[in-house]
Formats: sequence, structure tokens, C-alpha cells
Amino acid sequence: MDSVPLLFVESVSASLSKDSTYRLKDCRSAVWKVGAEHIWTVMKDIDIQVLVPRMDPLYGCLISERIPSTMIAKQRSIDDLRRIRFAWVYVNILPRLGGPEASIKSLNALFSHVSSIHVERLRMQCVRRIDSRFQNFFPNSVNRISTTCCTFGADSVFPEWLRRILRSNSLHELSITSTNVEGRIEDVEEDLIHQSFMHGKPLEIYMTGNQNFTNLNAKFFRKVLDLWINSETPFPREISYLSNIRNEEMRTLRRECFNGKESLLHKSRNGKVIWEIGSTAIKFTRNVSKKKDKKSKKVNH
Repeated sequence: MDSVPLLFVESVSASLSKDSTYRLKDCRSAVWKVGAEHIWTVMKDIDIQVLVPRMDPLYGCLISERIPSTMIAKQRSIDDLRRIRFAWVYVNILPRLGGPEASIKSLNALFSHVSSIHVERLRMQCVRRIDSRFQNFFPNSVNRISTTCCTFGADSVFPEWLRRILRSNSLHELSITSTNVEGRIEDVEEDLIHQSFMHGKPLEIYMTGNQNFTNLNAKFFRKVLDLWINSETPFPREISYLSNIRNEEMRTLRRECFNGKESLLHKSRNGKVIWEIGSTAIKFTRNVSKKKDKKSKKVNH
């Protein structure tokens, strides 16, 4: 592995999440370690804020670079963004309450760029309506998605984009709460289950209070539990499903599956599912087997 070209190491390191790059600095391979340490020093933290108007048609846009060791945020332009080779990008879609205006031309340029890059986190919060203007905005790949108190228009591509992401990206976090899709009912249950069989870092999923969109409930939890119980092996990574639902269906499900216990061991004995009493979170874990020392022990006679 130490003969791997540094350019390839840089390319791979730059595509990893911030946590993964940090951990790669401690790997055994000297080349990968040096490459990760180099990427860690040149990587930039970029915050992008798209400000959506409540009433008037004027959008806003802020691009800033967070300077590590200080509390200062340096303002950047779209051209700066294009020139930055290595960056962890955090995108926020928020309501516009004043601040700088952005032309449609500059927004389209920003949307085109964001849709072609990897994003560390996409957060949408308290936006009255996200419509077809964001058709080409959603990123190709992302680690964390958070949507709270948002309404997606009937012409929004968000449901279709989310389905594609759930089937192609190994997410670290998915939180969709108090979110509405206008004019149609969208369900991403099967796509969520697809995430359960993906390898990667631990995943936390929280979906509740949504209208015309998927909510985690007793029916969904039963489906996931049945899949896990009947699979020959447990899910390949740690996954936590969270919901704030406390009703008779949830209590019945817990009673039938756990019989008063707080955990179940998988039939392969390589993982378990934990559902603590009083909790609305179900956590699937997998045992990490330690490599046995293959060196034979010498026996003295």
C-alpha cells in the first residue's frame, strides 16, 4: 500500500468525511498517513447559506470560510468556491430575514456548483416553501441531511433526490421532522431499509411529525425488526432508528418482540438490537471481532 501514488491518496482523502479523514491520519500505511495529514492541513471549512424569502422574490446567499483557530468567518465568492480544491462544504437553506440579496444568475451558478460536489451536511430549516427553483441544487453526494419545519412544493424534486441518495450514499445522519410535501404522498420506507444493508459509519435516522411523507412508526419498526431477525447476518453497521411515538402499537411491538427484555441477540451471535424500556429508539449493533493472533505458541518439554 505504501506504493500508492500520493495524488490518488489525496483524491480519496478529499472525498471522505471530516471524521474519516481525521481517523485516516492514524492508519499504519505511511503513504496514507502522510496524505491524510496533508489533506487535513489544506482542507477548508466552507459554509453556504441560501436565504429563501417569505414574501418578496428576493433571495439571499452567503458563502464563508471558517478559519480554524479563530472565530472569524472570511467571506467568499462563487468564483472563490470554484477555485478551492479541497473543502468540507456545509450547506444551509434558511428563511431570509434581510441581509444581502442574490441575483438569479448568481444563484443558478451556485446551484450548478453545489449539485456537482460532495457535501458534508445539508440542512434545511423553517423554509416556508422550497420549489422547482431548487431543481438543480441538491448535491450529488452528502453525509448528513437535516430538514426541520419545511414545506416542499408539489414541483419539488426533493423526494426523488432523497430516494436516489438513500440508495447510493452511506449516510451518517438523516433527520426529517415537521416537513410537508404539497399535493402528493411520498414514501421512502423501502429506500430507508436499503440503508440498513449498507456498510459504513454508524447511522442515526429520525423521522416524525411529517405530512405526506414518511414517519417512523410501529409498522416500520416491525418491518425492520423482522428483516434483522430473519437475515443470516446482522446489519453491517450500527443503525439507530428514532421516533417520538408512544402509543399502544409501539408497546405491543416491544412486548411481542422483546418479552420484557431490553435487547435481543442475533441468531448469528454477531450483533444485537437494543430497545431500552421507556425509549423510542431502536439501535442495531454489530460485534467487531478482534483478529486472533495466528502465531503458534512454542511448547517447552
